[in-house]
Amino acid sequence: MLPECIPDQRELARRMRIVKTLRKLGKTDEAIAKSLYVPVEWVRSVDDDHVSPAFQQSS
Repeated sequence: MLPECIPDQRELARRMRIVKTLRKLGKTDEAIAKSLYVPVEWVRSVDDDHVSPAFQQSS
């Protein structure tokens, strides 16, 4: 992936908040992934407190 396409920590936190909000509204993980242009696996890795280490950006 190109460096400019890798989200920074702020963008990652923003996407996680969006995932949590859309889940509260009843959206499926598949629909959320499609709307955010991210893998379904990443959406599934987002829980209430954090994102799975496997999908965190390495510094």
